[in-house]
Amino acid sequence: MCRFPSNLDRSLMTRLAVVGVLVSLTAVPSRGVGAGVVRFDSDPAVSTAAPAEGDNSTTCTEFDDQAHGANNTLAPFSDFNASGPAGPNGLVAAEQFQFDSFGTVPQIEWVGYYRGWNSGGFFECTGDFPPDNFTIRILGDNNGLPDNDNVLFESTQALSPGLFQAEELGLVIGSRILMRYTFTFETAFEINTLEPMWLLIVNDTTPSDCFWFWRTAPPGDGVSYQDDETGWDPEDISDFDLAYCFLFLPGGETVFPPSVAFEVDGPVDLDTGCCRFGFTVRNRNAPGQNLDLSEFFVTVNKGTGASECEDIASLTPPVGWQVEFCEPWSAGQAVFRFFGGNLQPQETAFGRMLTKVNGDSAVTVLIRNFETGLLEEQGIQPFGIRGWASQEDSSALCGTGTFGPGEGQTGDWHTGNDGICALQPIPSLAPTGKAILVLLIVAGGAMLVRRSYPQTAAA
Repeated sequence: MCRFPSNLDRSLMTRLAVVGVLVSLTAVPSRGVGAGVVRFDSDPAVSTAAPAEGDNSTTCTEFDDQAHGANNTLAPFSDFNASGPAGPNGLVAAEQFQFDSFGTVPQIEWVGYYRGWNSGGFFECTGDFPPDNFTIRILGDNNGLPDNDNVLFESTQALSPGLFQAEELGLVIGSRILMRYTFTFETAFEINTLEPMWLLIVNDTTPSDCFWFWRTAPPGDGVSYQDDETGWDPEDISDFDLAYCFLFLPGGETVFPPSVAFEVDGPVDLDTGCCRFGFTVRNRNAPGQNLDLSEFFVTVNKGTGASECEDIASLTPPVGWQVEFCEPWSAGQAVFRFFGGNLQPQETAFGRMLTKVNGDSAVTVLIRNFETGLLEEQGIQPFGIRGWASQEDSSALCGTGTFGPGEGQTGDWHTGNDGICALQPIPSLAPTGKAILVLLIVAGGAMLVRRSYPQTAAA
C-alpha cells in the first residue's frame, strides 16, 4: 500500500507526491465561484507552515499537522453535496501533476476529513452518516487549467466500491479526525506523457450534513484549484498544496509517436481562399532513451476542402528539415514525410502550411487509437483540418496508400488535433472585393500573428 511515509518508512518503489493550492474556510469574496460561499476550513490557532516555492516532490510528501497558505488553511471543501456550505453545485478541488519519466501508477493515496455544516456554522461530525462516495478523475491540461473535455481516467466509488479503501490516519487536528484513503486501479494507469495532468478528487455523501475536505500539504509548487465545475478559470486558484501520493512504477524504454498541433498563422489567402496554419511537431519520448527523430510523418485531412494549394510548395517545413509527399492529396487527405533534421525528446519543430479546409459541416472519419488499437470516430470540424503524426520508419510504405491513421491503414499515429481557420475561406474575389475585405480586416483589428509556442519542460 502506498503511504505517506515517515523518515523511517521508505518503500523501495519510487513514489511521486504532488501538492496543490487551497485557501481558508471562511466566507470569502467571489473569485471563480459564487460570492459568500464557504470554500475552506481554516483555523487561526493552528500554526502555518513556512511558505516555500519549488517543483513537486519526487517522493511522497512528509505529512504534517500544520496549516498552509496565507489564511491558515487546513483543507479545501471538495464535495458535490448540494446542501453543503458551497452552495447548490458543491465544489471540487484539483491539483496539477507532471512526471519526468514514463511508467505506471497502480495506486493513489490522499488525506482528508469530514466536518459538519448547517446554517449555524461548523460542527464536528458524530454518529453514523452515509458511507464514502468518492469520484476520481485525471484530466489533461488546457493552458494551465484542468481540461474537462480531456478525461484521461474516471472512477466512482458507487460503481467500483472495492477499489476504494479508507482508514484512520492516527492524527487529529483539533477535533478533526484525519483519514487516509487509497484507490487501486484495476489496470495500472499508464504514464505515457511528460506533459502536465490534473488530479480531481471529490466526495458526495448525500444525504448528510457532514462534508468532505481535502487536506493541505507541505509546500511544493504552491498552487491548486477549486471550482463548482461550471468552468475552470484562473481565478479559481488557491495558494497551497494538497496531500496526495502516487505509487509510481518506472517503466522501461517506451516509444511514443510524436504529436502535431495547429494554430492560425495569418489571414486567409485572398488569391486562393486557402487558410494559413502553423504546425508544431513534438517528440513525445522521454529524455535519455536515444529516441531522437531524424524522420517523422504528418497526415492532414481537410474533409470536403477543395483542391487548391495541394502542391508541395504550399508547405514550409521546419528549419533544418525537408519535406516530400509520402501520400499525395486524395479524397481530402495527404501524408507528408519530413526528413534531414533532428528532433530530440520533448523538443518541438515549427512549420507552416497553406491549405483549403473542410466545409461548413463536420465530417466523421474512422481513426485507429494508438493507445487501444481500436477504431474510433473523429471529426473534421467545420472550416477546419485535423492532423496526426507518426515516427515510424515507414518510407517504404509511401505511395502504397496503406500508411496512415485511418481504417485499413498502418502505423502508430498519435491522437489527432484540430486546426480551425480564422475566417471562413472565400473561393475567389474580384479585385474590388479583395480590397474591401482587406479594409475590413484592418479596421476590425483582425491582424492574426503567430503566437509564440512555449516548450514544455518536464518538472
